[in-house]
Amino acid sequence: MSDTLKTYDPGEKGRELIALLFPLSHDERENKLVEYQQQYTQEIPALLDGFHFLVQEVMEGRQAGMSNDVINLPDKLLGVIIGQMIKDKNFFSYNSIEEFFHILNKTSPSIFKDSEKIERALLRETRPASEKKSTSDLPEEYTEDIDGKLKTTCLAAQKAYGELSRIQRSLINSQNIIDSYKNGKSNISIIEVKLAKETFLDTKQVFLTNGKVIADGMAFIYEIYQFYPDQLLVKKAYLKYLAKLLGSREARYPPENYVLNLAKGDFDFSLPDFEPTDRQLQHGKTKYSLKKEYGQVLLKDIRRLESRYRKRKLTALLKTENAKAKIINELQEILKLDPGDIKTHIFIAKLMSDYSNSFNSHVKKGIFKEQALKHCQAAFSKIDDYLDLQEIKEVKERDIARASFVKTISAIRIPLLKKG
Repeated sequence: MSDTLKTYDPGEKGRELIALLFPLSHDERENKLVEYQQQYTQEIPALLDGFHFLVQEVMEGRQAGMSNDVINLPDKLLGVIIGQMIKDKNFFSYNSIEEFFHILNKTSPSIFKDSEKIERALLRETRPASEKKSTSDLPEEYTEDIDGKLKTTCLAAQKAYGELSRIQRSLINSQNIIDSYKNGKSNISIIEVKLAKETFLDTKQVFLTNGKVIADGMAFIYEIYQFYPDQLLVKKAYLKYLAKLLGSREARYPPENYVLNLAKGDFDFSLPDFEPTDRQLQHGKTKYSLKKEYGQVLLKDIRRLESRYRKRKLTALLKTENAKAKIINELQEILKLDPGDIKTHIFIAKLMSDYSNSFNSHVKKGIFKEQALKHCQAAFSKIDDYLDLQEIKEVKERDIARASFVKTISAIRIPLLKKG
Protein backbone atom coordinates (compact mmCIF):
# COMPACT_ATOMS: atom_id res chain seq x y z
CA MET A 1 0.00 0.00 0.00
CA SER A 2 1.29 3.50 -0.82
CA ASP A 3 0.14 7.09 -0.85
CA THR A 4 -0.13 9.26 -3.94
CA LEU A 5 2.56 11.93 -4.03
CA LYS A 6 1.56 15.58 -4.07
CA THR A 7 1.59 17.43 -7.39
CA TYR A 8 5.06 18.71 -8.26
CA ASP A 9 6.22 20.67 -11.34
CA PRO A 10 9.80 20.02 -12.49
CA GLY A 11 12.00 22.74 -13.98
CA GLU A 12 13.00 23.06 -17.62
CA LYS A 13 16.21 21.03 -17.28
CA GLY A 14 14.33 18.53 -15.16
CA ARG A 15 11.76 18.03 -17.94
CA GLU A 16 14.59 17.33 -20.38
CA LEU A 17 16.03 14.69 -18.04
CA ILE A 18 12.59 13.12 -17.48
CA ALA A 19 12.12 12.91 -21.25
CA LEU A 20 15.34 10.86 -21.39
CA LEU A 21 14.24 8.64 -18.52
CA PHE A 22 10.66 8.01 -19.68
CA PRO A 23 11.21 5.27 -22.31
CA LEU A 24 13.79 3.39 -20.22
CA SER A 25 13.34 0.43 -17.88
CA HIS A 26 13.63 1.01 -14.13
CA ASP A 27 17.23 -0.23 -13.91
CA GLU A 28 18.20 1.86 -16.94
CA ARG A 29 16.64 4.93 -15.32
CA GLU A 30 18.76 4.44 -12.21
CA ASN A 31 21.91 4.06 -14.32
CA LYS A 32 21.01 7.17 -16.27
CA LEU A 33 20.65 9.20 -13.04
CA VAL A 34 24.12 8.05 -11.95
CA GLU A 35 25.57 9.00 -15.35
CA TYR A 36 23.77 12.36 -15.32
CA GLN A 37 25.16 13.30 -11.93
CA GLN A 38 28.69 12.40 -13.06
CA GLN A 39 28.45 14.28 -16.39
CA TYR A 40 26.44 17.35 -15.35
CA THR A 41 27.71 18.21 -11.88
CA GLN A 42 26.16 21.70 -12.07
CA GLU A 43 22.67 20.43 -12.88
CA ILE A 44 21.82 18.90 -9.50
CA PRO A 45 18.39 20.66 -9.31
CA ALA A 46 17.46 18.81 -12.50
CA LEU A 47 18.72 15.60 -10.90
CA LEU A 48 16.18 16.14 -8.11
CA ASP A 49 13.41 16.30 -10.71
CA GLY A 50 14.66 13.03 -12.18
CA PHE A 51 14.73 11.43 -8.73
CA HIS A 52 11.15 12.55 -8.08
CA PHE A 53 10.07 11.07 -11.41
CA LEU A 54 11.76 7.75 -10.53
CA VAL A 55 10.03 7.64 -7.13
CA GLN A 56 6.67 8.57 -8.62
CA GLU A 57 6.90 5.89 -11.29
CA VAL A 58 7.76 3.19 -8.75
CA MET A 59 4.89 4.20 -6.45
CA GLU A 60 2.38 4.38 -9.31
CA GLY A 61 3.54 0.99 -10.54
CA ARG A 62 2.93 -0.42 -7.07
CA GLN A 63 -0.55 1.10 -6.86
CA ALA A 64 -1.49 -0.30 -10.25
CA GLY A 65 -0.11 -3.71 -9.32
CA MET A 66 2.03 -3.65 -12.44
CA SER A 67 5.53 -3.84 -10.93
CA ASN A 68 7.58 -4.53 -7.81
CA ASP A 69 10.53 -2.33 -8.75
CA VAL A 70 12.70 -1.11 -5.88
CA ILE A 71 15.01 1.90 -5.79
CA ASN A 72 18.67 0.98 -5.34
CA LEU A 73 20.64 4.17 -5.99
CA PRO A 74 24.24 4.39 -4.68
CA ASP A 75 24.82 5.95 -1.25
CA LYS A 76 26.87 8.76 -2.76
CA LEU A 77 24.11 9.74 -5.20
CA LEU A 78 21.45 9.65 -2.47
CA GLY A 79 23.67 11.93 -0.39
CA VAL A 80 23.94 14.39 -3.28
CA ILE A 81 20.17 14.36 -3.84
CA ILE A 82 19.25 14.77 -0.16
CA GLY A 83 21.92 17.42 0.33
CA GLN A 84 20.56 19.44 -2.61
CA MET A 85 16.97 19.05 -1.37
CA ILE A 86 18.04 20.62 1.91
CA LYS A 87 20.12 23.32 0.23
CA ASP A 88 17.32 24.34 -2.17
CA LYS A 89 14.54 23.65 0.34
CA ASN A 90 12.96 21.62 -2.42
CA PHE A 91 10.80 19.01 -0.72
CA PHE A 92 8.60 18.23 -3.73
CA SER A 93 5.56 20.19 -2.47
CA TYR A 94 5.92 18.87 1.10
CA ASN A 95 6.76 20.98 4.14
CA SER A 96 9.99 19.22 5.03
CA ILE A 97 12.37 16.55 3.84
CA GLU A 98 11.25 14.37 6.77
CA GLU A 99 7.62 14.62 5.67
CA PHE A 100 8.49 13.64 2.10
CA PHE A 101 10.49 10.58 3.10
CA HIS A 102 7.88 9.68 5.70
CA ILE A 103 5.38 9.25 2.83
CA LEU A 104 7.87 7.09 0.93
CA ASN A 105 8.63 4.96 3.99
CA LYS A 106 4.93 4.19 4.49
CA THR A 107 4.91 2.00 1.38
CA SER A 108 4.72 -1.73 2.00
CA PRO A 109 6.79 -3.46 0.86
CA SER A 110 9.42 -0.72 0.87
CA ILE A 111 10.17 1.04 -2.42
CA PHE A 112 13.84 1.05 -1.40
CA LYS A 113 15.98 -2.06 -1.63
CA ASP A 114 17.89 -0.86 1.43
CA SER A 115 15.86 1.61 3.50
CA GLU A 116 18.86 2.06 5.81
CA LYS A 117 20.58 3.92 2.98
CA ILE A 118 17.97 6.64 3.31
CA GLU A 119 18.35 6.75 7.09
CA ARG A 120 22.14 7.04 6.78
CA ALA A 121 21.95 9.72 4.11
CA LEU A 122 19.39 11.76 6.06
CA LEU A 123 21.45 11.49 9.23
CA ARG A 124 24.62 12.49 7.37
CA GLU A 125 23.16 15.41 5.43
CA THR A 126 21.16 16.88 8.31
CA ARG A 127 24.12 16.99 10.68
CA PRO A 128 25.53 20.41 11.57
CA ALA A 129 27.98 21.81 9.02
CA SER A 130 30.75 21.67 11.64
CA GLU A 131 30.41 17.89 11.74
CA LYS A 132 30.37 17.33 8.00
CA LYS A 133 33.38 16.59 5.88
CA SER A 134 33.74 15.82 2.19
CA THR A 135 34.41 12.19 1.39
CA SER A 136 35.97 13.06 -1.96
CA ASP A 137 39.50 12.42 -0.66
CA LEU A 138 38.78 8.96 0.72
CA PRO A 139 39.99 5.98 -1.33
CA GLU A 140 37.43 3.41 -2.42
CA GLU A 141 39.21 0.68 -0.46
CA TYR A 142 39.90 0.84 3.27
CA THR A 143 43.68 1.34 3.57
CA GLU A 144 46.35 1.13 6.29
CA ASP A 145 46.58 4.93 6.29
CA ILE A 146 42.85 5.25 7.01
CA ASP A 147 43.14 2.55 9.66
CA GLY A 148 46.05 4.41 11.27
CA LYS A 149 44.13 7.67 11.38
CA LEU A 150 41.12 5.87 12.83
CA LYS A 151 43.21 4.48 15.69
CA THR A 152 44.98 7.80 16.34
CA THR A 153 41.65 9.66 16.47
CA CYS A 154 40.10 7.05 18.77
CA LEU A 155 43.07 7.04 21.15
CA ALA A 156 42.95 10.85 21.41
CA ALA A 157 39.26 10.60 22.29
CA GLN A 158 40.01 7.82 24.77
CA LYS A 159 42.52 10.03 26.60
CA ALA A 160 40.13 13.01 26.56
CA TYR A 161 37.26 10.91 27.87
CA GLY A 162 39.44 9.69 30.71
CA GLU A 163 40.04 13.31 31.74
CA LEU A 164 36.32 14.02 31.52
CA SER A 165 35.41 11.02 33.62
CA ARG A 166 37.90 12.09 36.28
CA ILE A 167 36.21 15.48 36.88
CA GLN A 168 32.63 14.81 35.77
CA ARG A 169 31.23 13.92 39.19
CA SER A 170 32.88 16.98 40.74
CA LEU A 171 31.36 19.18 38.02
CA ILE A 172 27.85 17.78 38.54
CA ASN A 173 28.08 18.05 42.35
CA SER A 174 29.23 21.67 42.26
CA GLN A 175 26.45 22.52 39.79
CA ASN A 176 23.89 20.90 42.09
CA ILE A 177 25.10 22.95 45.08
CA ILE A 178 24.85 26.18 43.07
CA ASP A 179 21.36 25.28 41.81
CA SER A 180 20.17 24.33 45.31
CA TYR A 181 21.41 27.64 46.72
CA LYS A 182 19.63 29.56 43.95
CA ASN A 183 16.44 27.65 44.77
CA GLY A 184 16.59 28.85 48.39
CA LYS A 185 17.99 25.81 50.19
CA SER A 186 18.86 27.38 53.59
CA ASN A 187 21.21 24.59 54.77
CA ILE A 188 23.87 25.56 52.20
CA SER A 189 26.46 28.07 53.45
CA ILE A 190 28.06 30.92 51.50
CA ILE A 191 31.45 29.21 51.83
CA GLU A 192 30.07 26.02 50.28
CA VAL A 193 28.63 28.02 47.39
CA LYS A 194 31.90 29.88 46.85
CA LEU A 195 33.90 26.64 46.79
CA ALA A 196 31.33 25.11 44.45
CA LYS A 197 31.64 28.04 42.03
CA GLU A 198 35.43 27.80 42.01
CA THR A 199 35.28 24.05 41.45
CA PHE A 200 32.69 24.48 38.73
CA LEU A 201 34.77 27.04 36.80
CA ASP A 202 37.94 24.93 37.02
CA THR A 203 36.32 21.66 36.05
CA LYS A 204 34.08 23.23 33.40
CA GLN A 205 37.12 24.40 31.42
CA VAL A 206 38.69 20.92 31.58
CA PHE A 207 35.36 19.46 30.53
CA LEU A 208 34.97 21.78 27.54
CA THR A 209 38.56 21.37 26.37
CA ASN A 210 38.45 17.57 26.36
CA GLY A 211 34.89 17.50 25.07
CA LYS A 212 36.06 19.48 22.05
CA VAL A 213 38.76 16.90 21.31
CA ILE A 214 36.11 14.18 21.15
CA ALA A 215 33.65 16.30 19.14
CA ASP A 216 36.32 17.35 16.61
CA GLY A 217 37.32 13.74 15.94
CA MET A 218 33.74 12.61 15.44
CA ALA A 219 33.55 14.12 11.94
CA PHE A 220 36.24 11.76 10.62
CA ILE A 221 34.94 8.71 12.50
CA TYR A 222 31.42 9.25 11.21
CA GLU A 223 32.70 9.89 7.70
CA ILE A 224 34.54 6.59 7.42
CA TYR A 225 31.66 4.77 9.12
CA GLN A 226 29.45 5.97 6.27
CA PHE A 227 32.04 5.43 3.56
CA TYR A 228 33.09 1.91 4.55
CA PRO A 229 29.81 0.29 5.76
CA ASP A 230 31.18 -3.26 5.47
CA GLN A 231 34.19 -2.66 7.73
CA LEU A 232 33.23 -4.21 11.05
CA LEU A 233 36.23 -2.70 12.81
CA VAL A 234 35.09 0.78 11.77
CA LYS A 235 31.54 0.02 12.91
CA LYS A 236 32.84 -1.21 16.27
CA ALA A 237 35.03 1.88 16.73
CA TYR A 238 32.16 4.19 15.72
CA LEU A 239 29.89 2.64 18.36
CA LYS A 240 32.46 3.17 21.13
CA TYR A 241 33.27 6.67 19.87
CA LEU A 242 29.61 7.68 19.71
CA ALA A 243 29.11 6.45 23.29
CA LYS A 244 32.08 8.52 24.47
CA LEU A 245 30.76 11.54 22.57
CA LEU A 246 27.35 11.27 24.24
CA GLY A 247 28.98 10.71 27.62
CA SER A 248 31.11 13.81 27.11
CA ARG A 249 28.09 16.00 26.31
CA GLU A 250 26.44 15.56 29.71
CA ALA A 251 27.92 18.24 31.95
CA ARG A 252 24.78 18.98 33.98
CA TYR A 253 23.20 15.59 34.59
CA PRO A 254 24.73 12.11 34.88
CA PRO A 255 24.54 10.16 31.58
CA GLU A 256 22.33 7.08 31.57
CA ASN A 257 24.00 3.84 32.59
CA TYR A 258 23.50 2.31 29.14
CA VAL A 259 25.60 5.03 27.50
CA LEU A 260 28.25 4.94 30.22
CA ASN A 261 28.57 1.16 29.99
CA LEU A 262 29.22 1.39 26.25
CA ALA A 263 31.57 4.35 26.67
CA LYS A 264 33.76 3.00 29.45
CA GLY A 265 37.00 1.23 28.77
CA ASP A 266 39.52 1.44 25.97
CA PHE A 267 38.94 1.06 22.25
CA ASP A 268 39.44 -2.54 21.14
CA PHE A 269 40.81 -2.74 17.61
CA SER A 270 40.30 -6.46 17.23
CA LEU A 271 37.46 -8.64 15.95
CA PRO A 272 36.23 -12.09 16.99
CA ASP A 273 37.25 -15.20 15.11
CA PHE A 274 34.34 -15.80 12.75
CA GLU A 275 35.38 -19.34 11.79
CA PRO A 276 32.32 -21.46 12.71
CA THR A 277 32.71 -24.32 15.16
CA ASP A 278 31.52 -27.81 14.28
CA ARG A 279 28.37 -27.20 16.31
CA GLN A 280 27.71 -23.92 14.51
CA LEU A 281 28.26 -25.63 11.16
CA GLN A 282 25.63 -28.20 12.12
CA HIS A 283 23.18 -25.35 12.70
CA GLY A 284 23.91 -23.88 9.27
CA LYS A 285 26.21 -21.10 10.45
CA THR A 286 28.90 -19.84 8.10
CA LYS A 287 31.72 -17.33 8.40
CA TYR A 288 29.58 -14.88 6.44
CA SER A 289 26.48 -15.39 8.59
CA LEU A 290 28.48 -14.99 11.82
CA LYS A 291 29.97 -11.74 10.56
CA LYS A 292 26.52 -10.53 9.60
CA GLU A 293 25.10 -11.39 13.04
CA TYR A 294 27.97 -9.57 14.74
CA GLY A 295 27.38 -6.51 12.56
CA GLN A 296 23.67 -6.55 13.41
CA VAL A 297 24.44 -6.56 17.14
CA LEU A 298 26.70 -3.52 16.68
CA LEU A 299 24.12 -1.81 14.51
CA LYS A 300 21.39 -2.20 17.12
CA ASP A 301 23.44 -0.31 19.70
CA ILE A 302 24.52 2.25 17.09
CA ARG A 303 20.89 3.02 16.26
CA ARG A 304 20.08 3.46 19.93
CA LEU A 305 22.94 5.89 20.39
CA GLU A 306 22.19 7.78 17.17
CA SER A 307 18.59 8.23 18.29
CA ARG A 308 19.86 9.73 21.55
CA TYR A 309 22.21 12.02 19.65
CA ARG A 310 19.40 13.28 17.43
CA LYS A 311 17.10 13.86 20.41
CA ARG A 312 19.76 16.02 22.06
CA LYS A 313 19.65 18.38 19.07
CA LEU A 314 15.87 18.62 19.27
CA THR A 315 15.86 19.97 22.81
CA ALA A 316 17.20 23.28 21.53
CA LEU A 317 14.11 23.62 19.34
CA LEU A 318 11.75 23.39 22.31
CA LYS A 319 12.30 27.08 23.01
CA THR A 320 11.32 27.97 19.45
CA GLU A 321 7.71 28.94 18.83
CA ASN A 322 5.66 26.71 16.52
CA ALA A 323 8.38 24.04 16.56
CA LYS A 324 6.30 21.27 18.14
CA ALA A 325 5.07 19.83 14.82
CA LYS A 326 8.61 19.65 13.46
CA ILE A 327 9.91 18.02 16.63
CA ILE A 328 7.06 15.48 16.66
CA ASN A 329 7.81 14.50 13.04
CA GLU A 330 11.51 14.13 13.81
CA LEU A 331 10.78 12.05 16.91
CA GLN A 332 8.60 9.72 14.83
CA GLU A 333 11.59 9.15 12.57
CA ILE A 334 13.88 8.64 15.56
CA LEU A 335 11.45 6.06 16.92
CA LYS A 336 12.07 3.99 13.79
CA LEU A 337 15.76 3.82 14.76
CA ASP A 338 15.00 2.76 18.32
CA PRO A 339 11.34 1.74 18.78
CA GLY A 340 11.99 0.50 22.30
CA ASP A 341 13.18 3.78 23.82
CA ILE A 342 10.68 4.70 26.53
CA LYS A 343 11.96 8.28 26.70
CA THR A 344 11.13 8.90 23.04
CA HIS A 345 7.56 7.68 23.60
CA ILE A 346 7.23 9.97 26.62
CA PHE A 347 8.71 12.90 24.69
CA ILE A 348 6.23 12.44 21.82
CA ALA A 349 3.25 11.92 24.17
CA LYS A 350 4.02 15.15 26.04
CA LEU A 351 4.44 17.17 22.86
CA MET A 352 1.27 15.75 21.29
CA SER A 353 -0.68 16.49 24.45
CA ASP A 354 0.56 20.10 24.48
CA TYR A 355 0.15 20.51 20.73
CA SER A 356 -3.48 19.33 20.79
CA ASN A 357 -4.38 22.41 22.85
CA SER A 358 -3.50 24.66 19.90
CA PHE A 359 -6.33 23.27 17.74
CA ASN A 360 -9.88 24.55 17.65
CA SER A 361 -11.00 21.50 15.72
CA HIS A 362 -12.33 18.72 17.97
CA VAL A 363 -11.36 16.20 15.30
CA LYS A 364 -7.70 17.25 15.34
CA LYS A 365 -7.70 17.41 19.13
CA GLY A 366 -9.09 13.88 19.22
CA ILE A 367 -6.46 12.55 16.80
CA PHE A 368 -3.57 13.98 18.79
CA LYS A 369 -5.08 12.85 22.08
CA GLU A 370 -5.47 9.30 20.77
CA GLN A 371 -1.88 9.23 19.50
CA ALA A 372 -0.54 10.66 22.77
CA LEU A 373 -2.38 7.98 24.75
CA LYS A 374 -0.93 5.27 22.50
CA HIS A 375 2.58 6.53 23.20
CA CYS A 376 1.79 6.62 26.92
CA GLN A 377 0.67 3.00 26.75
CA ALA A 378 3.80 2.06 24.79
CA ALA A 379 5.94 3.82 27.42
CA PHE A 380 4.23 1.89 30.24
CA SER A 381 4.96 -1.39 28.47
CA LYS A 382 8.66 -0.61 28.03
CA ILE A 383 9.60 0.40 31.57
CA ASP A 384 11.17 -2.93 32.52
CA ASP A 385 12.94 -3.20 29.16
CA TYR A 386 14.51 0.20 29.80
CA LEU A 387 15.59 -0.78 33.33
CA ASP A 388 17.14 -3.97 31.93
CA LEU A 389 19.00 -1.92 29.32
CA GLN A 390 20.42 0.27 32.11
CA GLU A 391 21.42 -2.93 33.95
CA ILE A 392 19.49 -1.84 37.05
CA LYS A 393 19.18 -5.12 38.94
CA GLU A 394 18.64 -4.20 42.59
CA VAL A 395 14.95 -4.51 43.46
CA LYS A 396 14.75 -1.29 45.46
CA GLU A 397 16.51 0.73 42.78
CA ARG A 398 14.26 -0.73 40.08
CA ASP A 399 11.15 0.08 42.12
CA ILE A 400 12.23 3.70 42.56
CA ALA A 401 13.02 4.10 38.86
CA ARG A 402 9.76 2.37 37.85
CA ALA A 403 7.72 4.61 40.15
CA SER A 404 9.38 7.69 38.65
CA PHE A 405 8.43 6.60 35.11
CA VAL A 406 4.85 5.78 36.17
CA LYS A 407 4.53 9.22 37.75
CA THR A 408 5.89 10.96 34.63
CA ILE A 409 3.67 9.02 32.21
CA SER A 410 0.59 9.39 34.40
CA ALA A 411 1.11 13.17 34.53
CA ILE A 412 0.62 13.15 30.75
CA ARG A 413 -2.03 10.44 30.51
CA ILE A 414 -4.50 11.42 33.25
CA PRO A 415 -5.21 14.99 31.98
CA LEU A 416 -5.81 13.52 28.50
CA LEU A 417 -8.36 11.07 29.88
CA LYS A 418 -10.09 13.84 31.83
CA LYS A 419 -10.55 15.86 28.64
CA GLY A 420 -13.04 13.22 27.52
